[in-house]
Amino acid sequence: MPAKTSKKKGANPKDALQGTDFVRHNMVPEHVLLTHEEGMKVMAQFATTPDRLPKITLYDPGLANDPTYRAAIAANENLVGRIVEIRRISPTAGRTIHYRIITEGRLD
Repeated sequence: MPAKTSKKKGANPKDALQGTDFVRHNMVPEHVLLTHEEGMKVMAQFATTPDRLPKITLYDPGLANDPTYRAAIAANENLVGRIVEIRRISPTAGRTIHYRIITEGRLD
């Protein structure tokens, strides 16, 4: 017979996760906000245009770890159109770098 689990009436399962900082988890890749000049160099290096880059929303939680992003948000800078470098650890490739362009709103 399976063990009984007690469920309190009205208990929210999300309450158990309160206070957990998922953004600082080791599986969340490092996000780095590039300057305008660095972004232009990236686009020239890959011979691409901003509309061809993958997108990331302005308030993506992964960006919250970057101090440059936090300072820009605090200063009310317009970040739409800026490029973010995402550095991922890969078991086969070592380290991979991906680029995203910041957009407003949802990505439908």
